Amino acid sequence: MSTEVSTIAQHYNQLGQSDVEKRKQSPIYYLRSFNNWTKSVLINEALDILRKDNRGRRIRVLDFCCGKGGDLQKWIIGNVNYVVFADIAEVSVQQAENRYRDRRRNRRIFEAEFIVADLCHDKLSPKLRNPSQMFDLVSCQFSFHYSFETYERAERMLRNACDRLAPGGLFIGTIPDAHEIMRRLHSSPAETFGNDIYRVKFNSKDPAPLFGAKYHFYLQEHVDCPEFLVFFPVLMKMAEKLGMTLLVRSTFSEFFEEHRQNQKYKELMHRMQALEKYSHTPDSEEEYSHAEAEIDRLVQLGISNPVVVSSRGSRAFTSFICFVRNLLLGLFFRVLCRSPNGKWLPCTASSSSRKQNEARCNLSSDTQLYVQNLTGPN
Repeated sequence: MSTEVSTIAQHYNQLGQSDVEKRKQSPIYYLRSFNNWTKSVLINEALDILRKDNRGRRIRVLDFCCGKGGDLQKWIIGNVNYVVFADIAEVSVQQAENRYRDRRRNRRIFEAEFIVADLCHDKLSPKLRNPSQMFDLVSCQFSFHYSFETYERAERMLRNACDRLAPGGLFIGTIPDAHEIMRRLHSSPAETFGNDIYRVKFNSKDPAPLFGAKYHFYLQEHVDCPEFLVFFPVLMKMAEKLGMTLLVRSTFSEFFEEHRQNQKYKELMHRMQALEKYSHTPDSEEEYSHAEAEIDRLVQLGISNPVVVSSRGSRAFTSFICFVRNLLLGLFFRVLCRSPNGKWLPCTASSSSRKQNEARCNLSSDTQLYVQNLTGPN
């Protein structure tokens, strides 16, 4: 196990559990609530797609980098049939199992197994109760970027996900936006940027390598460990090599704009307190000056409209605008299906969405050649 991997595992093993009231007092409470809302919608849509394909389908889930089981309730609500929880942090996995057992005492829920493993190094299948087990959905939330320390580790992580997906299965996840991180780095006079809530620190502003582009990420009360940039075109090329096709790619701000008018998700947003009410008091203006500046920048660029005006005239900011996690992308992968003649055909996706995603992932010919040489022929 590398030094960085040990540091990451140790960090998450040492994170304590806090009660609900204490979490509500945290300055990142709304950020975590918004992230939870985003995951809830992403998971719900993935399950809807799977059930639309096959209404009688028994859904088996692989929860990659499950941590303390933060998505346990989402799987219960989603009425899935089987979940494998896997993570590198042994203490976190034990806490996830304890939470599962507590839930199961009071109601009938899905069967589960719990695995401690470095998914960037270890092959997953021999660790499963049933080594030939396949999954309909693999979910990796806020964790995949740790694998980009090296090409080998990133490939092993992807293989563990893709090799275990049944035909027509889905891989969903969230990762930091490397482009936005680098933009903020080069807009800063130093090798660091952030505010009193979060900080991102690089060792230099030299051009970043495709793998091993390390930075240190600090988020108040929650994260304080090394992370790695994930360059999206590289990830796409690696995923395509393993038989995956991209269905949807969006930033969290785009994801929010797309779903906030849906009545079901709007109600969920309020229940989860995913938006923070804001009023122009002297204290709040100073506290959220960085959010105001970022909102003004986005509006001027025409990228998005991140401000929601309530009926009482107050502003509700999505927490990712206030803090660092507007750097996150929502990734939505779908595996390729095998046809009877042995060729691979893409699963159902509208031509317009495919063209939109192809345009977003467009690379120069030089970069395409470099990435192809890196990952080998398809």
